Amino acid sequence: LRMLTHAEIEHFLEDRCQVLTEDLKRELNSAAAVQPIAKWAEIAIAKSVAAIGGNNGVTGPCILKMFENLGLCEEVLVARYPLLLDRLTTFGRTRGDVAHRSALKATVQLNRQREEKFIDEVLELLSGFDKLSRRALQSTDYRRGQAH
Repeated sequence: LRMLTHAEIEHFLEDRCQVLTEDLKRELNSAAAVQPIAKWAEIAIAKSVAAIGGNNGVTGPCILKMFENLGLCEEVLVARYPLLLDRLTTFGRTRGDVAHRSALKATVQLNRQREEKFIDEVLELLSGFDKLSRRALQSTDYRRGQAH
């Protein structure tokens, strides 16, 4: 359960980052962007696209690497969803424990009910993150590179 859910969450986060970078590219190309804003946007796009390509997980550092240049930095995420980065880091680490060890040597005792409850909590947090990232697309501050 954790393995499949991890793959779906990782795909969701990478896809959401891709949508944000593509939107920023369109905004940059369609508007007469002021030079400092255009420079910020080009750097943010390049760093986020590189982070997507090099992403290998769903832990807090992986998420921040993809999104912080787009205005969804740690301060913003923790202020809105205090448990998001912590829960995803826990989820990613325990998934790694299960994925890279046999069931007999895993340091986490697997329990289906506990897994389902934890995954439900993570999905609820991701729903909020999705709403926040969608609002960022429409934000004036986001378009100016000041969303953090």
